[in-house]
Amino acid sequence: MAGMILKLARRELFYLNGSLVQNGDRRSVLTLHTSAKILRSGLWLDESEVTRSLYHRLYYFWQQVVAGIITDVTEIEKMRTEISSHLLVKDEDSPYAILKLIADKIRQQ
Repeated sequence: MAGMILKLARRELFYLNGSLVQNGDRRSVLTLHTSAKILRSGLWLDESEVTRSLYHRLYYFWQQVVAGIITDVTEIEKMRTEISSHLLVKDEDSPYAILKLIADKIRQQ
């Protein structure tokens, strides 16, 4: 059964379903066979970078959701509504599609 493959650098940090995990002293490969929320350390935004644009603020918000820092449904729905109004994203689109759009916009700037 195929799954998501993570190739990790030594001592790489990443969030897995809200838990901060660190790889050991050697590079390794993990295969995830079920769905999981993952955020690798190379994609983390620092709080000081949040004010650069709307896309940075939204990416930072989703980073906190994936990390398990924001769990309040009201906050998530409020931001989802804001995303929908600014980016013309329909409610039925997945959060991951929105996150990809945000990441692509950040890379373009």
